[in-house]
Amino acid sequence: MKTKNIAIVLLTLLVVFAGYLYYKKSKQDEVKVGAELSQGNVVGATATESGAEPSSGTPETANTDAPATPAESDSSAEPSSGAPEATNTDAPATPAASDSSAEPSSGAPEATNADTPATPAVSDSSAESSNTESSANTGAAPAAPVSETDASNVNTVTKNEVVNIVRDELKNHPEIIVEALKDHANAQQKEEQRLMSKAVKDNNDALVNNDSDPKYGNSSAKGIIVHYYDYNCSYCKKMSEVIKKLIDEKHNVYIVFKELPVLGDSSVKASKAALAVNKIAPKQYLDFHFALMESRDNGNIDQKIDKIAKSLKINIVQLHKAMENKELDEILENNIKLATTIGIRGVPDIIINGDLYPGAISYEEALKALGEDNKN
Repeated sequence: MKTKNIAIVLLTLLVVFAGYLYYKKSKQDEVKVGAELSQGNVVGATATESGAEPSSGTPETANTDAPATPAESDSSAEPSSGAPEATNTDAPATPAASDSSAEPSSGAPEATNADTPATPAVSDSSAESSNTESSANTGAAPAAPVSETDASNVNTVTKNEVVNIVRDELKNHPEIIVEALKDHANAQQKEEQRLMSKAVKDNNDALVNNDSDPKYGNSSAKGIIVHYYDYNCSYCKKMSEVIKKLIDEKHNVYIVFKELPVLGDSSVKASKAALAVNKIAPKQYLDFHFALMESRDNGNIDQKIDKIAKSLKINIVQLHKAMENKELDEILENNIKLATTIGIRGVPDIIINGDLYPGAISYEEALKALGEDNKN
């Protein structure tokens, strides 16, 4: 599960980093294309000014869609043959645009349509002046079409290029992965603790008030402890020493003992023996429990149970009969189900005042969790 989460984080980092690089590259391309387009406009404007010269002696027709500008004449041109230039009487008059080098005919005035207001002729030079002035007033340069050459200059980032960039970046800065994994692990741990705390709170009654569980102390005590353990677990034996010390030093605690045999058949048999003692001789349960925990004998579990029971003057025949009670199997099954519900994955585990502490904790850590004024 953790490997899968790490793989997801790495993939997410790669995608985010690739997106950032692609975005950065696109922005650079936009700036480059904008500069090229701007340069193209200037070149286009220069070509318009110098590239088109009107034919000598041939009048140009003004654009009827643009506002008219009075004609500017040049005195150096030869006069025409004396025939007046007539306008079209069927449509609004559009005066001829004279070349800047042309001069009006000597003694031959232009005839205009009497019914339609005359529109002054527009010369090449005046049209260019008008367009230039309009562009200056609006502050916008005339639009220039993007040629195929301009479009080909736009760089594109391929998938392989992005992958190579990301690979090089991670190779040169591997700490990015390390930091990301640490952050993910911390976030995951906090989330697991949050879910466990919620589960403990939701199942508090089953944890604390189950009549089948052996208990020590008063349920109104300031410190409430729920202890999960296995008699064959070495860390559980260390945790048991902390629990015994809290009892011996008379701390104001209420302890619930949760049998959780997870290490094999001998663990199950030891838990059943302890629960059976709690049924037939409840006052001797703590002594029997701590004797099993303190035992380092790895021999036959039945002989160990009988030896401890005999030392505590517990009826061995009655004990073995109680151990066969199916009710004990139900108690152990319920303990396992509850442990799974609240997120316990192994032993030992201890819950102090609603906070779950996985693994064995020290006596000092237990006191800190209980509070400094906990002692009677």
